[in-house]
Amino acid sequence: MPSPFPGMDPWLENPRVWPDVHNALAGEIRAVLNDSLPGGYYAQLEERTEIVAFDGDESFKAVPDVGVGRTSDSDGGAAVLTGMRTEVTPSVRLTADDLPTLLDVGVYDLSNDLVTLVEILSPANKRQNRQEFLEKRITLLRSDAGLVEIDLLRRGRRVCGDSIGGPTVRVPVGTAYLVLVSRPWERGEPPYPSEGFCWHGWFLNLADPLPVVPVPLREADGEVPLDLQYCFNAAYDRGPFRRQASRYAEPPDPPLPPPAAEWAAQRIAAWRNAR
Repeated sequence: MPSPFPGMDPWLENPRVWPDVHNALAGEIRAVLNDSLPGGYYAQLEERTEIVAFDGDESFKAVPDVGVGRTSDSDGGAAVLTGMRTEVTPSVRLTADDLPTLLDVGVYDLSNDLVTLVEILSPANKRQNRQEFLEKRITLLRSDAGLVEIDLLRRGRRVCGDSIGGPTVRVPVGTAYLVLVSRPWERGEPPYPSEGFCWHGWFLNLADPLPVVPVPLREADGEVPLDLQYCFNAAYDRGPFRRQASRYAEPPDPPLPPPAAEWAAQRIAAWRNAR
């Protein structure tokens, strides 16, 4: 059974629930990409270890993201899963005029085979491990790899607003969730910002479905569409989340403002009645 919400479920942002959501979503994205990528490309989980604090206690969590690599094999077509959308959702183009001066950071060692990194942000990206994450981010933006950055967490400072991690993005007031895509061939030449640099952004409210975004390949090969709502729905339905209806008896963490909380309560009531 699908989530009560048309897009992201704000109850899944809870720090104790989010790691499972993160890993499940990464796995679904990997599966969808491996069904959609043309021959010569593959997607695999990229594991990183980070410190996550719960109630003052720090613990280490291995959190996978999704990397798109290139192989010399030509097997595998561009199969599309049933029900998955393929038309890219319109984005907001953000030009270099919107960007402040970039600060240089240390170089992060990237694999030469990396084509695009699909990054699902975690609480540690925004807080405990923010500096390390920003350094990795700017190194990636200075490479020939693409970046898909998915922020489904309302808590914490947006990393796209920190110039240490690359040219920044002005996020509209009231944005709940955010997806950014950077195509390598639209970056111009470092140092950034430069005339050719731009982001493609999707700024989402609670009522918005997650978008279909492009996953850049090599410029000559273009890109493939990735339906994030399809991936989220699969992660929700195949995971434990639909079995945990009791979570909706308590406010989400972080809480919703009153108008959004009322709307969410109506969604949850309709969802319960349909079960």
